[in-house]
Amino acid sequence: SPTEQAEFVRNNGNGDWVKLSEVGGLIAGSGTSLRLVVIAACYGEGMAQAFVSAGVPCVVAVRLDEKLHDRAAIRFTKQFYLSLAMGQTVVDAFKSGKAALSRQFN
Repeated sequence: SPTEQAEFVRNNGNGDWVKLSEVGGLIAGSGTSLRLVVIAACYGEGMAQAFVSAGVPCVVAVRLDEKLHDRAAIRFTKQFYLSLAMGQTVVDAFKSGKAALSRQFN
């Protein structure tokens, strides 16, 4: 189910399904410290909660009851990452991404 597991896809396109309850162990076992996770998937709130519970301080995701359309995801992430690259805070970059969606879809 989309709220109980997530597919983590590697650069080569292959992926592994992971139970959301196991995300914390994966992060701890990786030896890295994640500060930001962006989840570009429908119903991403469950995944977001798993990352927050695992100690990631900032997670961007779609609400559990919402679908994410490809065009919207591309528009948002382009603006979001551009804003981060230009030195904006995560909060301001998120607002810029949302504003880009408003301009495109309203």
